[in-house]
Amino acid sequence: MDDSFFSYLERLQIMGFFVAYPIVYLFVKSFFSGAKNERISQLPFFLSYAYALVGTLYVGLLIRDLYPFSSVLQNDSSNLFSFLKIWGLLSLIFWIPKIAKQPVFSLLHSLIFFYFLVKDLLFFTIKLRDETVIKNDMRVFTDSLLLNIISLFFIFLIALLYRWVKKTT
Repeated sequence: MDDSFFSYLERLQIMGFFVAYPIVYLFVKSFFSGAKNERISQLPFFLSYAYALVGTLYVGLLIRDLYPFSSVLQNDSSNLFSFLKIWGLLSLIFWIPKIAKQPVFSLLHSLIFFYFLVKDLLFFTIKLRDETVIKNDMRVFTDSLLLNIISLFFIFLIALLYRWVKKTT
């Protein structure tokens, strides 16, 4: 991606979905893997599905952004399929149960987005980035953190509801 303003906005947009997942992953793996409650100890199993849900929400945003420009002539093909967009679309593969059984793959997938946050923080410490870039990154990180936590608990509640319905019928 070039260093233009619009590519920066696109990068912030995609970071808003995926940048905080490594923190959520490490927190859940650290604190809920050995929980005494059987249901809570299964929370790390749902990490990949939560990541896939966030990826699905990102695809919904991309579709919404494409809607006004439905004409092929109006689309900028170089901007349409940037590397980060394609990488974000690949998060949908975590809906596949065989891939979702290994949540470490979702962590590895999300590290490319986390890299941009770390790079901006590093450049800020050596005075190559402006303070507003870090403020934007931290706002986006906070939103991403909330989105990833909410999606994890949503998937977890859906799984609990499914088990409850299956048990009662």
